[in-house]
Amino acid sequence: MYSSTIPTEKAESVGLETFFRFTDILGRELVILEILHKYMEKYSDSIFYIDNGLYFTKQDIDRIYNLKEPDAEWIYKNPDTYKEKSKYLKN
Repeated sequence: MYSSTIPTEKAESVGLETFFRFTDILGRELVILEILHKYMEKYSDSIFYIDNGLYFTKQDIDRIYNLKEPDAEWIYKNPDTYKEKSKYLKN
């Protein structure tokens, strides 16, 4: 699955298989996070690839999803940003 405007051919050329394609994501970041979280509960070996070269694993999505305060900008940040924010997770 991937986001934004990455051509399917490019995703396939790096060995990614496309299951979903989100376009026009501006303002829908938290909805996409919810969809990904539910999807990855069942398909935990999936990744979410964005055309800026970032990708998110299930662990990344879980970490972001479980923040005390939702971060609508999550999709534009390196997922490693959230490894340091474990103290901000919901209890």
